[in-house]
Amino acid sequence: METRKLLPVVLIAFVFVLFLMAPTFAQENIIPEEETQIIEEETVEEAEAVEEEAALVEEAWVEQAVEKSCIPDKILVIGASAGGIVPFGQNIKDNYDIGIPLGIHVMVNNLAEFGGVTLNAGLETGYYMAGSSSEGDDLSGIPIYALLDFSLSNLLDFLPPEMSLCAEVAAGLHMQTAGESYNAFGLTPGLVCGYNIMEGLDLFLKIRGMEIFTGFEGGDGTQEWIDLRAGINYTLPVLLPF
Repeated sequence: METRKLLPVVLIAFVFVLFLMAPTFAQENIIPEEETQIIEEETVEEAEAVEEEAALVEEAWVEQAVEKSCIPDKILVIGASAGGIVPFGQNIKDNYDIGIPLGIHVMVNNLAEFGGVTLNAGLETGYYMAGSSSEGDDLSGIPIYALLDFSLSNLLDFLPPEMSLCAEVAAGLHMQTAGESYNAFGLTPGLVCGYNIMEGLDLFLKIRGMEIFTGFEGGDGTQEWIDLRAGINYTLPVLLPF
C-alpha cells in the first residue's frame, strides 16, 4: 500500500525533472545546428574564393591572349632609293657640287612596341658621288649603315591609314675616295614619310642630315650634307618566326 502511495509522487517528481531538463536538451540540439551553419558558411566562402581566383586567372589569360593578338607580326621589307645629297657645311660647299646617292636596304618591321611607337631595324648600303666644284678630285663613297626606324603613325591620329611617318637614325661606316681612299664614321638622322599604293608596296620620301667625321683635308675633319631621297619598299609575303 505504501508503495502504491509513493508511485504517484515518484511519477510527479520524474515529470518535474524532465520539465527542468527540457531547455538543456533543446540547447544541446541547437549547438550542433549552429556549428553546422558556421561550417556551411565557411564552405561557401571558400568556394566563392576559389571561383573568384579562377575568374581572375581566366581574365588574365584572356587579357594576355588579346595583347598577343594585338602585337603586329614581324615582317621583312626590302627597298631602294635615289635622290640628291646637298653640301651643307661651308667647307663642303667650297669643294663639291650636289651629289647623287643610290641605296638599297632591308628592314625587319614591328620588332618591338612601346608607348605607341613601333621599332623597325635593318641595314642600308649603296653608293654616292659628288663632283668637285674646284680643281680637286670628285668625291665618292660606299656607306654601310645600321638603321633604326621609330614609327610614329600610331601617335598621329590625323594621318590617313595609307600614310606612315618614321623618325630614322642611321649610323655606320663610309668608305670614301677623293684622290685617296679612307674610312670615316657617319651619323644620319632624319624623317621618312611613306604612302601605301597597294598591298605590300609603298612609296616613301626621306630627308636626312648626314654628318661624316673624317680627317680628310678636303672635308676639314667633318662633312655635312642634306640627304634627300625618294624610294620604294616591298614587303615580302612571309612572316618571320621570332
